[in-house]
Amino acid sequence: MLSSQQLRCLYRKPYETASGQELPDISRISVDCTLPVRDRLEKFLNQVGNPYLYRVDHTTVQIQFLNTPKTLQEILPNIFEKSPVSRN
Repeated sequence: MLSSQQLRCLYRKPYETASGQELPDISRISVDCTLPVRDRLEKFLNQVGNPYLYRVDHTTVQIQFLNTPKTLQEILPNIFEKSPVSRN
């Protein structure tokens, strides 16, 4: 299992330094859901490497967290409102 220090280093890895094709594609990762949560997490981390920076098919994903008491459900509507994605 990764240590807290190792996870902090992975979290700080700049998005720009990662080549999309070098990143693991999590759509191809499988974890046995019958395992205890800690074992599932360990197996996932072993397969993905950096849980903050990976691919889903051809899309690069970087996960970041804010120091806020707001929940994801409260934050997501704002993200989609401000998103530059075309709404045709």
